[in-house]
Amino acid sequence: AYEVLWGEPPPEPATLAVLTRGLDAVDAAQVAALEPRIRAGEAVQAELRIHRADGQSRWIRLTSFAIADASP
Repeated sequence: AYEVLWGEPPPEPATLAVLTRGLDAVDAAQVAALEPRIRAGEAVQAELRIHRADGQSRWIRLTSFAIADASP
């Protein structure tokens, strides 16, 4: 899915910084403001614009939510 959307293979490792590098500047600021909430495990949604290396733009929806595991 990443390659179809971004037009390139997924980065290794896929950190938040790497995944947000192609965001529109306004949307990158929005994600930066959401980052503390995301890291705290809060569910968030946002619509964002990305700019691909080939010059095309796309709208994406960011959905983030915590998944509890069995760890003590």
